Amino acid sequence: MDEEFPQLTALCQKHPATPEFQRWLVLQIRKCKQDELSRMGKHLREEVVNLLLSRNKLEQLGGIRAITEIVRNENPILCSDLNLNVFGRYLLSHGCPPGTADSEIMHHATSALGQLARVGLGTMTGTFVSKNADTALEWLEHGTVRNELKRLAAVYIFYELALHQPKHFSAYIPRVFKVIFQVIHDPKNPLREAGTKTLEQCLIVWKARSLYPGLYADIERGFKDRKEES
Repeated sequence: MDEEFPQLTALCQKHPATPEFQRWLVLQIRKCKQDELSRMGKHLREEVVNLLLSRNKLEQLGGIRAITEIVRNENPILCSDLNLNVFGRYLLSHGCPPGTADSEIMHHATSALGQLARVGLGTMTGTFVSKNADTALEWLEHGTVRNELKRLAAVYIFYELALHQPKHFSAYIPRVFKVIFQVIHDPKNPLREAGTKTLEQCLIVWKARSLYPGLYADIERGFKDRKEES
């Protein structure tokens, strides 16, 4: 097993086409014993973090792609709560602004965060959702300097959490409705589209869980206020 570990960085770097890494991962899961998978999980965690910390864009994208493939396989040892928590922490700090100014990295990182939310982090799932939602809200509620990438990352995070963890995210919907319209009415089309898509997903969660009947007034006010300003 240890003899094959050095291949990992090279395999991960082949983003976005990573069939070799995918095949390698599936092969290791099939043939390794539990103790070998435990050692492999630790090594994967360290290697992926190193890739995310790299200043090389291809290495960063490779690290994000590796996380996506690891999560997709849903092996309970490789997808331990510890591993997923570490992946989530570094995706947020180095895959999103201010950790990166690259829109492609941010897009893939927020998508990977959504995959982490999808599989859940066991008892840490609620904390994971709260950390990401609070950070995204802070970017929109308290940002004193306009940062388009940060605003876009925030609405991407809202969307992923609403889609994959509606139960834990539902409590954040009232606060999201209070800030989402600054994005929906942004002069930049990508922000408007992302904001609209996120609002739609939040409304799906709201309707499915019969939550917050008074929020229609907030929605109407959000559209009305911006209309009057224009």
